[in-house]
Amino acid sequence: VITEPEICPSCGSKLIKKGAILTCLNREGCTEQVVDRISHFATKQAFNIEGLSTKTIEAMHTSLGLNEPSDLFKLSKEDLLTLEKVKDKKATNILSSIEKSKNVTLEQFIYALGIPEVGVVSARALAKEFKTLENIMNATEEDLTRVEDIGEVIAKFILNFFSDPKNVKELESLLNSGVKIQEQN
Repeated sequence: VITEPEICPSCGSKLIKKGAILTCLNREGCTEQVVDRISHFATKQAFNIEGLSTKTIEAMHTSLGLNEPSDLFKLSKEDLLTLEKVKDKKATNILSSIEKSKNVTLEQFIYALGIPEVGVVSARALAKEFKTLENIMNATEEDLTRVEDIGEVIAKFILNFFSDPKNVKELESLLNSGVKIQEQN
């Protein structure tokens, strides 16, 4: 008999069972979740931020209090220089890459959000169908399921994501930090 863990191995929080999945609800305090979320955000298919290794993101979380992707856009060179193994050139390159990443396609932006089950193909389909972030956020389950590659399960994940106040606050933070979503053709 396999006993399911009750405690998150990363942060020690109590795990909650959602269907067949065990989930840690400690979104900001669980290093593994924070690092995964920001690493996903920085990938080539998302914001394409070069120079951000998992180790660097982990150090940013533990030393600088980086909890959300929008926190990347608040970093200064001085912040980065306090991290171990980050010298002047690396700090400059990271900041330059972060600045360059502010111009993204809607497809990249949606993918970067890390909505469960929304991969590159689904993000592309959503961007093509809805054209703007606002249209996606205001879509109903019926609107979403009409999109190729979006079934009921993914539609519910999208609706849940955009109805969570923490996610909406993060979206606002991203847009207020100078992120520009390019028009979708």
